Amino acid sequence: MPLQSFFCVVSLTLAVASAREDCVATAAKTCAENGDRVAASATNSIIQGRVDVLAGVELKVHPDSDVAKKGRGEWIILPDGGCRQGDLEALAANMPNNTRALIHGHPDSGGLCFFVMEGTREGVWQKLAMHRWSSTPKVETDTAVHFDAQVARESDQLRTVGGLENWGLDRIDQRNDNLDDVFEPMSKTGGSGVDVYVMDTGIRTSHTEFGGRAVPKLETFEGESKECKNTDEDCAEDAQGHGTYCAAIVGGKNAGVAPQATLHAVKVHDGTNGTAKSLYLAFDWLLSQDLPVASTVFSMSLNLGDVVIFPPSLRSALTETYDRGITTVLASGNHGSSFGGWVLHDKTAAAIQVGAVGKKDKEWESNGKRYDILAPGVGVQSAWITEEESVWDNKKPGFVLQVVPSDTGKKTFDGTSAAAPHVAGAAALLLSEAKSRDEAFSPAAVKKTLMKHGSDFCKGKIACHDKRVMLYIGRQDKYNYEINWMQEAEWARPGATKRSGSNTLPPWGTYEADKDVHLVLR
Repeated sequence: MPLQSFFCVVSLTLAVASAREDCVATAAKTCAENGDRVAASATNSIIQGRVDVLAGVELKVHPDSDVAKKGRGEWIILPDGGCRQGDLEALAANMPNNTRALIHGHPDSGGLCFFVMEGTREGVWQKLAMHRWSSTPKVETDTAVHFDAQVARESDQLRTVGGLENWGLDRIDQRNDNLDDVFEPMSKTGGSGVDVYVMDTGIRTSHTEFGGRAVPKLETFEGESKECKNTDEDCAEDAQGHGTYCAAIVGGKNAGVAPQATLHAVKVHDGTNGTAKSLYLAFDWLLSQDLPVASTVFSMSLNLGDVVIFPPSLRSALTETYDRGITTVLASGNHGSSFGGWVLHDKTAAAIQVGAVGKKDKEWESNGKRYDILAPGVGVQSAWITEEESVWDNKKPGFVLQVVPSDTGKKTFDGTSAAAPHVAGAAALLLSEAKSRDEAFSPAAVKKTLMKHGSDFCKGKIACHDKRVMLYIGRQDKYNYEINWMQEAEWARPGATKRSGSNTLPPWGTYEADKDVHLVLR
């Protein structure tokens, strides 16, 4: 049904310019064109972002999107307040001319409520006008997602520090930077029984660091969800190296914080292509799989670059994941700006955001400005997908170095990509220890525990006024007393596992006595 008349307010606010104009129009296209005129009059060069407001709907156009560059591209529509499968199927029907319905979520099976279409801004207006909305939907263009290695530099040398390949392990089990070449975390479980989903460039599952504990799970970087068979090493295979590097810090046998955790390869980026839609597809698929939330961690060493308008789709996915009971860990980004990373402004946000430090507790100069906790991220050695091999060259003749695929390769990098997996591994240790005691942590409890027992991070001789926290997963508190790491955990009834999909049994709650005087979970 065409939109006959409406009142439109177009508003653009940037750090350098703003403008406002009211208009009354008889067609969505007219108002959209008028919005372009107003935006153009506000600034000659819009390089950060634009918001068009039409009849209560905001169209967020990200600066790196095809819509911003070419005038048409992919749009993510989020019905506010949730939806049913039939609602999304209705959206996909009867598309306006010169537009295409692409994909949608799977809310009836526990997935997310979203719809993706391709077209121009005018096409989106027409599509929105064809439906009745119970509340104002959120609409945005797709936007690029980057892995942090794009701005992290490769360190000069590969070396083993004492008896540990990853010096970060040595740092996070003690209170100061006087390393002792030993890793003795708070739990002896090693993360056993916990599943960590590494959303990245895939994992080289055959690498010796993983010992069969890394499995291919999902590919979404090509714009659709492809489930992997455990025996298919080509699915979610890492052809770039970043995902393998991060996964080994989470749970590698030599470089990993939780060397007994199961690692799942979720390939949302192939080293060249990766967008918010790829991540959103991954969240949709994973949440619909009925994951045991009290023993699941999502780890993402990815960021959004210099995005001013945080994608509503990703904020929605993170919030939904948190609400379902899954702990998520994010790299804060290496841009050193207030916009890099995930721009989750509040400390109660739905994920743990991680900044990086180097040896002697020198803070990484390119950290994103917003993070919850710091972890080792400079000069960290971990697994890699290639190595240099000396081969004979008949043309020279002589030996030359050649890069070849490897299941034993290692590489050392700097950046928050290396820091975040340390925290994801620490979360896995907490969840595993709780599981071994028939207890469970909520995402909020995991975050609170790590923040509470973390070490004060002081730069030089400056007093700790800013309350920055360094990851600590050792056994003693600041006064050398044994830490009760389970203080924030809740008792979980054996067999009563809360899952992320349709199973709504809570994994934690308050203690109450039943008629048999046994503690049960309500």
